[in-house]
Amino acid sequence: MEASAPEKLLAPLKPGSTLGRWTVVRIGSRQHGAIEVELKASRESPFVLEIMALDRSPGATTPPGRTEHIAVYVRNQGTGANHTEENQGLAAMALAQVIATNESAQSADGLLTLAERLEKHADVLYAQT
Repeated sequence: MEASAPEKLLAPLKPGSTLGRWTVVRIGSRQHGAIEVELKASRESPFVLEIMALDRSPGATTPPGRTEHIAVYVRNQGTGANHTEENQGLAAMALAQVIATNESAQSADGLLTLAERLEKHADVLYAQT
């Protein structure tokens, strides 16, 4: 069976894998223009990183983790302007390093930028908070 797009992009990570000091709890499928990865460090609450297409437009929000084609944001119920906890930002940077080893120009296919995602799916995204 062929691996799904998230599995290819995030290989060799899977639930139970470690990424630095974090453990991968869950890897979601592509939904609403993003891929969710839930991580947890010992003695800390789990948190979610969202993998989206990198927005190169002027004034775009800078993600804590990025590659040539991909942006990795911390889900913190904001629009890209909220403060990111250092530990979670470091996790986004570590995840971006894994993605960089697997990405191609097609890696962002099916993903939206943060601005596009908020515009198209705000009703669903804010209902999750």
